[in-house]
Formats: sequence, C-alpha cells, structure tokens
Amino acid sequence: MKVLHKNVCGAGVSDAPSAARFTGSGVDFKGKLIGVEDVAEARGDKMCQIAMAKMKAGVKASREHKVRIAVNVSLEGIKIIDERTAVSIAHVEIPDTRVIFSA
Repeated sequence: MKVLHKNVCGAGVSDAPSAARFTGSGVDFKGKLIGVEDVAEARGDKMCQIAMAKMKAGVKASREHKVRIAVNVSLEGIKIIDERTAVSIAHVEIPDTRVIFSA
C-alpha cells in the first residue's frame, strides 16, 4: 500500500510508504527535554499527564533553561541527542517490537 504525504519543504508529494522513512538513519524530531520520570506502567494517558505536570513544575521552579534535543526514531530504536553538544542522552533499542505511545 502506498501513502501520499507532503515533503518537509511542502514542494509536492511522495508515494513512499510511511514506514520506509524510519529505515536507515531514521527520522529526527526537535524538541526540549523537560525531564525524565520513571513510570509504573507502559501505557496510560492519565499517568503520562501526571508525570509531565511534575516535570514541568520542576523546570519552572528551578528557572533553568530546557535542553534542546533531537529525538531520532528509526527501526533500530529511539535516540535522544543533545543538540548543542551532540552527545547521546539516551538510546533505547526496540528489537522486534512496536512503539505504541510516545508523548
């Protein structure tokens, strides 16, 4: 099955399957790291909302800048990289499983 989607620059469409873009080096997403929180379960919207609220409150109270990161998602796993230093903060390998939820 082929999926049509816009290119990043918006100059047309591509007929490449959506899963194919995660092969090789994967896809990079930019963001800001507000913290890391261990959770009891692998799923749950309410649990994720509570964990994010705790981390946001911690960042606000500390008055520190959030770390700019790049999240690389590929078929091999997920990497979180500090954009300023290019140092890997975390690397999670995901062999033969699927990512169900990420916030």
